[in-house]
Amino acid sequence: MPSPFKVYGSEPMSSPIVASTQLEFPTHPELEGRRVFISGITDSAGELVARGFARQRTRMVLQSERGSGQAADFADSLKVQASSVRLFAAGIGSDQAAGERLARAALGAYGGLDLVINMIGGRPSAAEQVSDQNGLEKAVADDLRPALVLSRAVADHARNGGQAATIMHVCVVRSGAGAEFVRYAMLKSGLEAMAQDQAKRWFSHDICVYAFVPGVAGEPFDDGYDAENVVPARSNFESALCAILLNAAGGRSRWLNGVTVAIPC
Repeated sequence: MPSPFKVYGSEPMSSPIVASTQLEFPTHPELEGRRVFISGITDSAGELVARGFARQRTRMVLQSERGSGQAADFADSLKVQASSVRLFAAGIGSDQAAGERLARAALGAYGGLDLVINMIGGRPSAAEQVSDQNGLEKAVADDLRPALVLSRAVADHARNGGQAATIMHVCVVRSGAGAEFVRYAMLKSGLEAMAQDQAKRWFSHDICVYAFVPGVAGEPFDDGYDAENVVPARSNFESALCAILLNAAGGRSRWLNGVTVAIPC
């Protein structure tokens, strides 16, 4: 039987661009009760994604670097719709041990995870670290390290238990200008490499890996892509992102496995 996963060799890859057409906010009854971990909820995109998955009656584990009171208020607001919500209001930063502890705690909340969504680049302190080259490289490394640690822990747990899992890496840094554009480009490149490598290593274990980034302002739609490789979405980045993540989580976008997808801002 052919594998349902797309496997990549050494051929060059481009980032599909999501078309800016209307898409009704999807409902996914197949996601009810699924165990979802969302890390790095620090901005509007992270909040909207969390609300989107709460509406599907999922069991949620959230990690936020905001103050415990603010994070707790947000988590409480999700309990009306989510099946259940657990919150870890603590930062990870560049501490790999802290990331591993968070992964163990998240996996232990419901005895495993079906989906992990890493919201990358939204740490408030990161913007202060891009004043020079060394600071920029450290900011990018600190942004990527937690996602790498968390996704590896979830994949190992799923493989050891013979379970499927879905891993999504989401860059929330916009292209901007100057140092911020360089940071965006470095994060995009790092996410693309990480998603491709993880997808190739884990595809035989029923583990899908996706990467999503905001498109560069004014980036044209590439008519060279086949129609089946175009995902309709709203032009609003947060709404489009949430809709596409829900589609992928529901198993409706497996052709995106290992591909970095640019979503228009």
